[in-house]
Amino acid sequence: MWLDRHLSEPWIVETAEELYGKAWEKGADETFGGIFFALSPQGEVIDTDKNYWVISEAIAASALLAAKTGKSIYSERYNQLFSYASNYLIDHQYGGWYKLLNRKNERVSGPKSSPPKTDYHPVAACYQALQAFSKP
Repeated sequence: MWLDRHLSEPWIVETAEELYGKAWEKGADETFGGIFFALSPQGEVIDTDKNYWVISEAIAASALLAAKTGKSIYSERYNQLFSYASNYLIDHQYGGWYKLLNRKNERVSGPKSSPPKTDYHPVAACYQALQAFSKP
């Protein structure tokens, strides 16, 4: 979808929607929420942890697709993912995002990674969402 900003052609959005759909189908944890960390080349879940940057990138992708296509599924998933991040990953007391959760959304890692690493993906995702939703 970033490419679409510079060269808007139908195949770009079609491909983005196809990739997003496959990733959601295989990677979304329908039981505990969030997105699994890794899939094999065959599309099998090989790591059920939830990593902060994966959720961040999914938030950005959902926002970009929602803004471009106007399809409610993407804005619903954007809201779902942001709620997930708020409930499990965002440190509302001290700021920043926790790095890693297990499948049941319990923190696996101790302290957050050092700035700016821990904040890069969440900040970039929020920036992409703000940019996408602010366009007329």
